[in-house]
Amino acid sequence: MRKGTGERNMVSVMTFNTGDLSGHPRPSTEAIVAAIEAVSVPDVLLLQEIYGEKQAGALARALGRDHFVFSFYTGQRNGVAILSVYPLENPDTLYFEDSPLGYGAIAADIRVERQVVTVVSCHMDSVFWDLENHSRVLTDGQVKVSLDAAIDFVKTELVEESSRSRAVRELTDWLDRRGNPRVIVGGDFNTIPFSRAVRAMGERFKDSLWPSLHYLTGTYRRLSFPVSPRIDYLFHGPGLTCMSSRIGRHSAGDHYPVLAEFEATDFSGVCPR
Repeated sequence: MRKGTGERNMVSVMTFNTGDLSGHPRPSTEAIVAAIEAVSVPDVLLLQEIYGEKQAGALARALGRDHFVFSFYTGQRNGVAILSVYPLENPDTLYFEDSPLGYGAIAADIRVERQVVTVVSCHMDSVFWDLENHSRVLTDGQVKVSLDAAIDFVKTELVEESSRSRAVRELTDWLDRRGNPRVIVGGDFNTIPFSRAVRAMGERFKDSLWPSLHYLTGTYRRLSFPVSPRIDYLFHGPGLTCMSSRIGRHSAGDHYPVLAEFEATDFSGVCPR
């Protein structure tokens, strides 16, 4: 996709959790590159579950992105990364206080023509299904979740406080301190549309897939259940107009990527369809 021009300040962005369910082989760098290229190589990639700075650099080179930043999750062998055709300025990392896995976010600033845009890759805690009582791993590597467990999860996510809703507050406070309203946040939020965490994001940002037929389309593909959940999101703040967005149907692991194109505009911009 194209970089910004003097006429239109355009930037394309993808969020993609490149990992896979425990028990599956870790996706190779080559498989991740192939999945991204099969969808489209954007100007900026917001990646999760990247295995070290070495893999982040290899992905950047293979995809022709000259700039990248990477940060490990606390105590983990993998982390979050940003790859970009634009220089990445003022990088910083946030670790969510309530995350037992040490998940968090990495942010940096890019310059789209004369506009400074903050781009963020984040990963929030997953839901630990009770495998003994509510779900089981099938021979094909899918996780079969009981109807009762799925209903309980939906109820909890819609109404109750969770590590994900608390992480959203930490994330928005952190971005406030950075001081730039032009923000694009992408990542694996591990929760469903209309959840308490997503509604909290919606108070500050717009979901790039709303309103569209893709809004309720699943991005996680390892659940053996009639409805696949969407747990990956691209949000944007004021001063950015979403021109197009979609879910890519190629994956190296257990997630599908979300891709959008934005125009840096004034602060009354909306997301047209």
